[in-house]
Formats: sequence, C-alpha cells, structure tokens
Amino acid sequence: MGMKIKRKLISKSKAGEVYFDWYPEEAVKKSMSAGGSAQKAWDRYLISEFEPYVPMETGTLIRSALLATVIGSGEVVYHTPYAKYLYYGKVMVDPVTGAAGFLTDDGWKSRRGVAKIATDRDLEYSEAANPKAGPFWDRRAEVDRIEEWKKALAGIIAREMGGK
Repeated sequence: MGMKIKRKLISKSKAGEVYFDWYPEEAVKKSMSAGGSAQKAWDRYLISEFEPYVPMETGTLIRSALLATVIGSGEVVYHTPYAKYLYYGKVMVDPVTGAAGFLTDDGWKSRRGVAKIATDRDLEYSEAANPKAGPFWDRRAEVDRIEEWKKALAGIIAREMGGK
C-alpha cells in the first residue's frame, strides 16, 4: 500500500499531474524519456522539493519516496501503510464503530481487516519538523515553487541536450 504521484511534463492538467506548457514539447520529449538521465535528475529534484511539504514524525514517509521510487520513471512513490491517508488528509474511521482507533497498552490500534472510510474531518498535521506539512504535498509544492521548477527543469534539459 502506498501513494503514487505521477509527474507528467506534457499533458492535460489532472489531479496529481503537473502541466508544464512553458518549454518546447519536442525538447522535453527528447530529453525526458523514461529512464533517461534528465528524467532521473528531475525525479530526484522533485523528491527533494516535496520534502518540506511531507508530514514528518519519524521520517519514514519521506524516506519511503527514496526507497520506493524508481528514479527515472517519472513517478514519485510514497510507500507506507499510511501514505494515502496522510496525502488526502481526512480522518478515517471504522464503519461500524465510527472511531479512528482505540488505545491499547501497545499504542493506537484498529480492528484487523476492516477497511476504514473517510470522514469530512481534516487531519491535523504537526508542523514541528516541517512547517509546510499537510495534504496534497506535491500540489502545494508546485504552487509555491513553480517558478523555481521552471528554471531547474530548463537547466536539466539544457545539460541533457549538451547546453550549459
């Protein structure tokens, strides 16, 4: 179980995708092919750019992107049992008990094998480690950092195509 974030460079804007219409499509296609060095550089760059926006308690969720992402695939993957839950940012509850969990001597638990359902209540994120932490971290990073991303991607593509 995990959360995949697709980052397509030339596409229609959809949830979870980035629409970059500011760079020539042919140049992007040529230099950003799957598995290519430019795509690998871009994937690594995005993982680092998302980090300040990813909720962090122990760092496991952030590290999961480094471990689960196939660098060069154009898809950043967060692979933990709770990645999707944190990404969408809604409190999930047991459909029978209406509770998010119950406290035991070993910590918070849920009934085994029961699929939780989303409520309309937003999760509260600790901002102690990452002040920008919250849901939809890729989209929020894009809104905040799009101008820097344009410059970074242009540089990556230029280097791949033999420029400076």
